[in-house]
Amino acid sequence: MKKFTQAILVTILLSGMVNAAQMLPVDNERFLNQPSLLGYVADEFIVVLKDQVPVNHAADALQPVALEQLAGFRNLSGLFKVDRLRPQFAGADQGLLADSDSKRSLARHYKIHIQTGTLEEAMEAY
Repeated sequence: MKKFTQAILVTILLSGMVNAAQMLPVDNERFLNQPSLLGYVADEFIVVLKDQVPVNHAADALQPVALEQLAGFRNLSGLFKVDRLRPQFAGADQGLLADSDSKRSLARHYKIHIQTGTLEEAMEAY
């Protein structure tokens, strides 16, 4: 009896899938031949700070361009007219998010938005 019930359920499911495939319009070109990197942004990139650089996301949140206190960052921000420099993972420097080295490393990721220059030039400079 159990096998008979299973066979009936499988038959019903398969026939429903066949009917759905015939009725629903599918545009195969929408999913094929797409670029492999869909998340590319021409004026933003991620910079990862070295371990010895102190991070403080609470202080960074008070400024539109974080890390301005670091001399090198201030110069580069002016050169590329950076209008946003924010922690990629805000709050990762405190609490449970900072309880291990691997989690603390997330606090060192910052997203930079440039207004002038090319992305390649900015990435090389930072």
